[in-house]
Amino acid sequence: MNAPIGICVNPMSGRDVRRLAARATNMTHEAKRDLVARAAAGADAAGATDLFVLEEPFRIASLALAHMPLRARSHVLPHRARNDAGDTEIAVARFLEAGCTTLISLGGDGSNRAIVRALHELKRSDVHLIPLSTGTNNVFPVLAEPHYRRHGRRPAGARVAGRRPSPTRQGAAPAAGFPAPGQA
Repeated sequence: MNAPIGICVNPMSGRDVRRLAARATNMTHEAKRDLVARAAAGADAAGATDLFVLEEPFRIASLALAHMPLRARSHVLPHRARNDAGDTEIAVARFLEAGCTTLISLGGDGSNRAIVRALHELKRSDVHLIPLSTGTNNVFPVLAEPHYRRHGRRPAGARVAGRRPSPTRQGAAPAAGFPAPGQA
């Protein structure tokens, strides 16, 4: 990869009353921190040089990256949050200014709509978006376990068209940043 990555976190996603009516699980700030940490570990293992996050009131991404042993450099970009979609659009612009062509989003349909709108307005069709769901009743982002596996093996549980997922094979590389089973 050898490139910078922007991680865009919406601290307000997945926290509205619709979660109760839909019987959805609660997406806490701690759960989002864990997602950021796993995505960062995977990006680092894939060769990301820098990880950029935007400052936000709950410090979700910055605390997730604070004590991680990463080769990639972590950057917290200062920002005074307004708590609206404009924060996401500003994050996209700042990440692009920093040279990011891959963005990882933690949010829902609204967050990802704001990202795509910003990319469209900036006439950027060269950016890769990895949308991880932390919203309510999402259509676009996916609920996924972010991690990276080496040696060309697909992640445990990943589907190949027409085939059922296979259990992790003996000797398969563990997800980046996590010890192999039996190693602590």
